[in-house]
Amino acid sequence: MCIRDREKIERIVAESGYTRNVLAANLAKNKRSTAIAMLVPDMTNYYYMQMFNEMVSCARKYGHTISIYSISTETLDQVIDEVVSYRVCGIINFGLDSISEESLKKVQSADIRIVYPGWPEAEKYRFVIHYDAAIREAMGLLREGGCRSICFHFGTKRKLFQDGRIKAFLRYGREYGFDVSEKDIFFGEYTDRSAVEEGYATAKKLFGDGKRYDAMFCLNDMMAYGAIRAIKECGLRVPADVSVVGFDNVLLDQYFTPAISTIGIPLAEEADGYVRYCAGMGEESQRKVEAVFFNRDSIRKACAPDAGRRGK
Repeated sequence: MCIRDREKIERIVAESGYTRNVLAANLAKNKRSTAIAMLVPDMTNYYYMQMFNEMVSCARKYGHTISIYSISTETLDQVIDEVVSYRVCGIINFGLDSISEESLKKVQSADIRIVYPGWPEAEKYRFVIHYDAAIREAMGLLREGGCRSICFHFGTKRKLFQDGRIKAFLRYGREYGFDVSEKDIFFGEYTDRSAVEEGYATAKKLFGDGKRYDAMFCLNDMMAYGAIRAIKECGLRVPADVSVVGFDNVLLDQYFTPAISTIGIPLAEEADGYVRYCAGMGEESQRKVEAVFFNRDSIRKACAPDAGRRGK
């Protein structure tokens, strides 16, 4: 092609507003897609929006894109069919439901990489979070603050007693003298209802007749928000009557009243691991990280307000 013809074509392209179809170009060259699908069970949970933002930033560094999809127990297989038809290079399923065998075969047949964060079945890449030290620190501070009875509102439909958070809750609760057992772990209807609704509904039942516990762990920070609202409506104070600890360390925690004490990890590191694996930049592997306890205002303090670790 001569220079004059090329310039003419480039002028027509610029005038028409044409944008190159990267997906089609890659498929035509038998190259892997550069699209990654993020499946989310609760779009109202701010944690997933922060994770999406981190993954978008990571994906851009590696020349990939992230698309987010809302899923439920009923729609999971339908959404899997949709993203497989788009020939994404990876699927990150943040849902609490496993993909059916039939859908998994479709994913594998299309050579799409898949990750279930937090659920080890059928995944080659694992981001392993160690909660022990953070939960142990939280338990110690709760005990120092005068708490005597404690529960864990896990909130999910699946009774996951082997989850690392539950195991650490039971282990260190007993170590610090709390009389805890599986009867103090409460499950619910998450993700059929949002995390904040689940936290509110369960706390309303637990504290509607008075103070049943003086400390409460919640599966995530959004669940903690709902629980705190219900506890206050039941005529109790947070943290004077009931201390509350969440998980995830979302940005909103610092601006809630009271500021949420929570356990979290660096989301950028987690997002980078998922994106790199889905983009084919890593094979079978796992990345380990230690969770951190952020001591804020939703737990009762035994001493000065600035004692302990205060997170940002």
